[in-house]
Amino acid sequence: MVTNNPKKYLVIGLESSCTRYFARLLALNLGIIGDPSDWDGHYEVQNDLHMVVHRSLPHGTRHNYVDDWHTYDVVVMCTRDIHCTLQSKTTWHQPVRYLAEEENDKGRKILRDVIANRGCYLFSYETAWLLGDIYIEKILESLGLDYKKKLDLHDINHKYFIHTEKANGSHVKSVLKAIIWILNRMYNKL
Repeated sequence: MVTNNPKKYLVIGLESSCTRYFARLLALNLGIIGDPSDWDGHYEVQNDLHMVVHRSLPHGTRHNYVDDWHTYDVVVMCTRDIHCTLQSKTTWHQPVRYLAEEENDKGRKILRDVIANRGCYLFSYETAWLLGDIYIEKILESLGLDYKKKLDLHDINHKYFIHTEKANGSHVKSVLKAIIWILNRMYNKL
């Protein structure tokens, strides 16, 4: 069901946290666009009833952060594994790692402020990848929408895990080290 009550939706998250994916999915299911190719997810799109605004943190320029989040009817915050987000960000948006980290820190402060002072819906890429359509259906349902139009979801994190280790067996060593670290943390909490 597409609501006839006009709404402005804001989709925010750190750069490379799947904000464009969710903004496009939302615009599709609101009937603003008829096909995923009608909008690339940048900036905003609207029809006579609704507007979907996409804002990565930062967006547009390297120093542009959303500060009007309180003016939207609905805010959806997108999250993705912070390490994959940073790897993708340094590939596509900000190649200087320490600057990318500073931008993410500033973005995370804004996201915390939104949760603390406004409230929002949360979309997690990893949960969507793990659970698939049922998760996406439930998120859209919580927004008062039916999940009629799908947008393909791909395993976008996989490439970052493959490239973090050499194929000579050090990946297995890293996994074992991680398991030992987790077990030590669990043991120390007992």
